[in-house]
Amino acid sequence: MSEQQVTAGTLTLGEGVTISGKINAAGRVQVFGTVKGEIEADDIAIGKTGRVEGSLSARNVDIRGEVGETIVAREQIVIRATAVVTGTVTYQTIQIEGGARIDGHLRRSDAAGAAAPVPAQAPAVEPGDADQGAV
Repeated sequence: MSEQQVTAGTLTLGEGVTISGKINAAGRVQVFGTVKGEIEADDIAIGKTGRVEGSLSARNVDIRGEVGETIVAREQIVIRATAVVTGTVTYQTIQIEGGARIDGHLRRSDAAGAAAPVPAQAPAVEPGDADQGAV
């Protein structure tokens, strides 16, 4: 399938088009223009000329252009060689092609839609503390 091929259930924002606001779509969203805001969809593809100044949330995300802020890929994210990603990326599985530029945080999610918990640090135990307070 070519990068700009349109399929049923697909919302495509063409090159040279800029929108501000929130896009919430069933199916696939393809961006070749600029979005200033949020995109929520089943699948999101950002083309080489695409730019998102805001957040993405989808089952699968494929990035060839620029995305800044927050990305949540409940299943898989593919960051292509031409991509520029800044911000926080939460994913279940990730593919990063050589040449991709990433400046931010990558967080693996253990379950779809939920970020992996950060383990709490256990308090430091000094030698001999284990014997104190024992009954």
